[in-house]
Order: sequence, then C-alpha cells, then structure tokens
Amino acid sequence: SDKPDRPNTCIWTNQYGKARVFATTLGHHNETMQQPIYLDMIARGLLWSVGKLTEDGKPYPGYEGSPQPAAEPGPEPTAAGDWSQEQVAKLPKNEKPVFLFNGRDFEGWEGNTGKYFNIERGIIVAKNGEDNAPNVSNYLLTKKKYRNFRLIFESKLVQSEMHSGIALWGKKFEKDGEPFSYQGHLVMYPSGYGYYDLYRRNSIYRDQGGAAKKAGRQHDWNQMEILAIGARIRHAINGKLVADWTDPKPELCENGPIGLQLHSNKVPQEVHFRGLVLTEDPEDRMVTAE
Repeated sequence: SDKPDRPNTCIWTNQYGKARVFATTLGHHNETMQQPIYLDMIARGLLWSVGKLTEDGKPYPGYEGSPQPAAEPGPEPTAAGDWSQEQVAKLPKNEKPVFLFNGRDFEGWEGNTGKYFNIERGIIVAKNGEDNAPNVSNYLLTKKKYRNFRLIFESKLVQSEMHSGIALWGKKFEKDGEPFSYQGHLVMYPSGYGYYDLYRRNSIYRDQGGAAKKAGRQHDWNQMEILAIGARIRHAINGKLVADWTDPKPELCENGPIGLQLHSNKVPQEVHFRGLVLTEDPEDRMVTAE
C-alpha cells in the first residue's frame, strides 16, 4: 500500500452459492509470472475454485500435474517445497534455517547437472533414461560440508522401484570413472528403507520392524526430517519417527557434503527433491515427529 501500516489485499476468494471465485491483482510483469511460486499460487487457486484442493493445500490425486520445462528465472531466488517452509516456524529459536536449494539454479551444488540432475518448476529432478542409465550411483552434492545438522525436505520416487537417499558424513568418491559418487552414510527411502555405509560396511541399519515402510509412500511426496548429531541419525517420514540409530564407529562420522542420490540402474528412473531446509548444530529433538 502507499499508506503506512495499511496492507493491500492482492489475493482473495469469494463464494456465491456453490460457485467459487479466486482472484489476484498480481502478475503485471513477466518476471512475476515466471516465478514458480506465482505459477503454484495460480494453479492452487484454480484447483480450489473447482473443488480439487484439500484443506491442507494439496491437490487431489490425479490433479498433481506433471513436470514442465522451467521458466526463465526471475530476479529473486525462490525456495520450493511448501511443507518444508511451514516447518521453519517449529524450529527452536536458536536454529537459523538455511535454504540449500533456491528453486531456480544449482548455486551451492555440484554434480552431473544437465545430464542426471535438472530443475523443473522449482524442483530438483534426478532422472535417467534406459540409454544413459548410470552404472555407478550419482549424487548432487552440496559444496559446503556439514557435521551436526537437521535437514527437512520432501522427496518423491516418480519412476522405477529403486530406492534413493540422502548421503551424509562422508566425501565425494570417484568410482569406475564417475567422479560424483559418494563414500559415507546413506539414509535410504522409499524402497529398502534403512541406512547404508557406501563403499565401506554396506548395510548398517534395516527397517526390520517395517515402521518406515508403513509410514512411507512409494510413488508420492514423502515429508521427511533427518537429525544427525554426534554418531546418531534419526529419520522421520510423514510425521513418524521411523529410525533411530547410533553408529558404533563414531570415527567414521565425519564432516562432509550432503548428497541427493540417483541410484545406479539399468532402467529409466526419476526422483524429485524439494524444500531442503537445513540448520546446523540443532537441538537434540525432532520437530516434525514425536
């Protein structure tokens, strides 16, 4: 507003009988309308107007849409993942959130971008076809290293049944000519839940009780939190604590980059990531699960 302390309403809804009306005055410039957050707002407004949006803002099954080529980036970065953003308010006051992914480019990351990792509509898409299936698991890696941290994010297995995961407490590792593999710990989902020690001890924790499998969604968005402190790793999926394990070899829990995994395979596969909110030296408690 041009008057101090008086906000202008820019988005509003009305309802006349059964008819719903969604309206906005935003969108005068191409830079605005190319922003993923603007396109998401318009899509959700349309879905709401036809009764295809749940009360928590999620599209009904079948109305999620499919990834499209990313629009030209606007002047300001955007962080995708509404759920992850909502969790920031739950963080302890002494934890400062860091958005690892800005929603438009790979600033702060390294890996096989363009080949296996791309950005579509504010989402990191890890993908391969049958003709370029990786013989060695690939990772999109943060350039910065982390030791004790909390990571809140969403991920979705779109195609194939091979698991993906978040790598931590390790290092970039060259294997069979692939420079962007990883040696270290891996939190796996949504197939073969558990923890793995890449290129060292192999499987170190399994979902033997089935808690993770019960909480997880095989081909839909999973809302997750990883709390890694000392030698202990906790993993929450969709509001449920599904794994709590302490490494008996703390000397292997080192400062290292965080990696998003595209597993080695021989078939087409696709995995999505969004949100990716991180805090360093967090309090020793989960914020998305009891």
